[in-house]
Amino acid sequence: EEFSITASIGIARAPLDGRLPQQLIQNADLAMYESKRRARNGWQAFSAEMAEQQLARLQLETHLHRAVENEEFRLVYQPQVDLGSGRIIGAEALIRWNNDALGEMQPGNFIAHAETTGDIVAIGAWVLHEACAQLRRWRDRRVPIDRIAVNVSYRQFGGDALVRHVRR
Repeated sequence: EEFSITASIGIARAPLDGRLPQQLIQNADLAMYESKRRARNGWQAFSAEMAEQQLARLQLETHLHRAVENEEFRLVYQPQVDLGSGRIIGAEALIRWNNDALGEMQPGNFIAHAETTGDIVAIGAWVLHEACAQLRRWRDRRVPIDRIAVNVSYRQFGGDALVRHVRR
């Protein structure tokens, strides 16, 4: 068997990046993970901007983890139109997130983080439940919409949870 080995290196220099050994190790570690994220088999020097980005990511992930239980999400619906008749035949559910500390967040700013942390499974279950509830409200009011499209993450396909949520 042949194995390919790569090295990703993080660099932190004293005293600019820290005076204490533990601080230098943490900053070098942060730079190493940034090197891995960009392209393996390379190096990355620590920077203050990198530390700020890491702090922002951590803050985002912390707030995102509690967003469902704090009822911070809402859905907006993009109509799907039959071009021949001009009739609305369906809608696509699109998620929006408004957090007191972070403000209004677009999906492009949080979906990838939710997929990485696994929070997308709970978020996806919430979206599915809310979209179905909205379709029921529209049907009760005789709004002529037959279906709502919901985006599903690859993470939601693990196990049988997705099937249970759809049935429910």
